Amino acid sequence: MRRSIVQDLGVDNSGCGYCSNKRILSNNQEEHKGAPNEHLVSKRHRPKTRVAHGIWAHNLTVEDYEELMTRGWRRSGKYIYRPDNAESCCQQFVIRLEADKFTPNKSQRRVLKKMEKVSSISSCSAINEQPFQKVFSFQSSKPTVSEDSLLEQIRHILCQLLIDVVCEDAVSWNWKIWYNTKFSEKFSKCYYSSNIILVLAEYRNNESIPESEKPEDASSANGKHERQVRFSQLRDYYSSLLKDTAVDMFAQVDIDCSIAPNGFMNFCRKDEALHPQDSARKRARGRDNLSTRAYKEFSQKITEQSLTEKKRLSIVMELPKLEDESFLLFQRYQQAVHHESPAENNRESFSRFLVETPLIFVEPNIDGTTPSCGFGTFHMKYYLDERLLAVGVVDVLPHYFSSVYFFYDPSYSNLSLGVYSALQEIEWVRTQSLQGYSLMQYYCMGFYIHNCPKMRYKGDYFPSQLRCEVTGQWIPLEVAQEVLDKNNGRALRLAPEDFPIDDKYLVAPCEKVFTLLSSHDKELYRRLWNEALKKVPLLCNGKMFVFDNLKQNLNCKMSSHIQYVLLSYIAKVGPHLSVQMVYLL
Repeated sequence: MRRSIVQDLGVDNSGCGYCSNKRILSNNQEEHKGAPNEHLVSKRHRPKTRVAHGIWAHNLTVEDYEELMTRGWRRSGKYIYRPDNAESCCQQFVIRLEADKFTPNKSQRRVLKKMEKVSSISSCSAINEQPFQKVFSFQSSKPTVSEDSLLEQIRHILCQLLIDVVCEDAVSWNWKIWYNTKFSEKFSKCYYSSNIILVLAEYRNNESIPESEKPEDASSANGKHERQVRFSQLRDYYSSLLKDTAVDMFAQVDIDCSIAPNGFMNFCRKDEALHPQDSARKRARGRDNLSTRAYKEFSQKITEQSLTEKKRLSIVMELPKLEDESFLLFQRYQQAVHHESPAENNRESFSRFLVETPLIFVEPNIDGTTPSCGFGTFHMKYYLDERLLAVGVVDVLPHYFSSVYFFYDPSYSNLSLGVYSALQEIEWVRTQSLQGYSLMQYYCMGFYIHNCPKMRYKGDYFPSQLRCEVTGQWIPLEVAQEVLDKNNGRALRLAPEDFPIDDKYLVAPCEKVFTLLSSHDKELYRRLWNEALKKVPLLCNGKMFVFDNLKQNLNCKMSSHIQYVLLSYIAKVGPHLSVQMVYLL
């Protein structure tokens, strides 16, 4: 049986991605003019206000990693870390959800309904109905019409064009693509048109006039004329800016692209005649689209035309692999959502972060001792028709389903795919008992940060629990939130004073936590640490030792140093777990 092998890396101080931008601004304000506040400070220049203890896992059994998670540890690739909540600027608490008791709220049900309008989901019902119906694996046999394939191709190339030439934010502006009936009938080809250049010009026209320079009477003839002149100039500018690049990008997939003098972009497939029946059917569909205003909210990324035909949504669980399709999707997501350059996210960093894993894979079996996929790290892939829509990196453990990271096609951001994937993952946990594996209980979304609005969403999944730093006990989220609110968002002890310490999961992240303990509990800590020190398995030069045997071959100074390092390691992972994992010297 393979054992966990870890190497202690000690304390790590790094920049915080959650609050550092509130603490420091770039000295060069002009360089960042117009940029969102959260991106004013690069990773490299963030103040080192985040403190964590780290270990490097060469091998890690799923049982050992599950116990590390219950002690407040999380992994990023093979790097396992535990935030020091007493010293860090943002306190991070492990959060878990009891999947069997989960009840989705109104906004979460709305996300499911939104996805149902886009995709054809067999056996998909409202997720709050009892009993739950299986929505994890589904496929629809409804075929995709060829013109929708062309429309999707045009839409995705335009999104990439905006990201490359204009800016990532332009992907979410309210531009549209529609079937051009007049051109299709005139030239006997399937034509689509887009107002993307006009939207770019109008958007820039609205934001380019400083408040101080706006005319006193914006509705006056002079004011309207100035706006019209500026709009025409911006339209011509974007037409010139996009023309050559757009023509080249569409030519690579045999699509003719042209820009009319009025700023509309037109597209058609080369050498593809339009069948008369297609023309009549599309005209009828076009009239339906014009009268169906309910589709307007989806027109940012998924146009009215593409929504009239539902697509086939399927979810596949695979072992992690370095594939171009996933890597390119990850790059687009990081660039559009987190504003990171491609240079910051190369293939090597993607592999280290989301492909490489220390978890030892356990193959599935039919005796009910594993879930349907086995144990380990997986890529949970979402496909819309044959196109990769999103990827969830997950760890499947004996009692926990841990969500590591999720990335998606930014052109589908209006579908709230992060929420949708969480609902699917929770449902996956629930269905395992129906498939014969009844030990799976908890869904883990990583860390909850009370003072960070973009991380508090994890508390929207009820009923959740946070782990108390002092006692090691799991506290209902609503109770923990009351404690945090009373202490301005910072508290080490979330459990009531009468809660006992869980000695199996006993850890001491820092001296500040240790000082909060009673004399009895402090003595308990020291006794357990000293007992574990005698049993920790040590790997040195390919041979196994325990500390008492090893120190016989060491001088006093080296022996004292190793003893100090080992006690620190035992305090961080807990005495119970420290004797299970092999410590690499």
